[in-house]
Amino acid sequence: MDLDAQIVAGLKNSQSPPPIQVWPATVKSVEGLTCTVNLLNTGLQGDAAIPGVNLRANDEAKEGVLLVPRKDSVVFVAAVENDMNNMFVVFVSEVDKVECIIDKMKVSVDKDVLKAEREKVSLQLDTKLTAANDKVSLVLEPSKLTAANDGKVTMTLEASKATMKQEAAVIELSAGKISIKNGSTSLKQVLDQLLTTLIGFKVICAAPGSPSAPFPADVTAFTNLKATLNNLLQ
Repeated sequence: MDLDAQIVAGLKNSQSPPPIQVWPATVKSVEGLTCTVNLLNTGLQGDAAIPGVNLRANDEAKEGVLLVPRKDSVVFVAAVENDMNNMFVVFVSEVDKVECIIDKMKVSVDKDVLKAEREKVSLQLDTKLTAANDKVSLVLEPSKLTAANDGKVTMTLEASKATMKQEAAVIELSAGKISIKNGSTSLKQVLDQLLTTLIGFKVICAAPGSPSAPFPADVTAFTNLKATLNNLLQ
């Protein structure tokens, strides 16, 4: 190689790649993992929308962070190897949604709800806080806390009342008192009937010195009360 050829080859080898260009832009719309932008301060601004601008470096990645820019917000975009057909978002100023996935952990947040998930366990915050797995759930509202399991048992704690339910069975604590009931009766009703029967209890005495026996109507009342109590309590 002569001297001239060596100089030309050296100049080619010494040339640095062209700098990556970055443009300010406004977000026109968001389509999944890409967005459409209007470039600012260039001859392409105005109606010249650039579609398909990537929001992530690798669209097929299973993990990572996704920032979804807000419509009409300002972003900075660049082009891979300065190819205007392969553009990506570098910086965002405002977001509508953020998603983050690391291994088995997934977190997402927007203006309405925050969600966190890991396998069968989830946490959600909107107007209330909900924590759950495949067996138990816990819901915290501004004035109420509710816990439930897959056996249909529900416990509710309010400012002045606590309630436990399973199907028709209900236990309630309120105003310093306790209520136990199911679909057919309540413990208070059974005790009221029992006390009423005891107050009017009668004894039959056939003859002086003979064994006494309860009045047949009382026997019937006590038998019915026993059946009612068995229907309420285990």
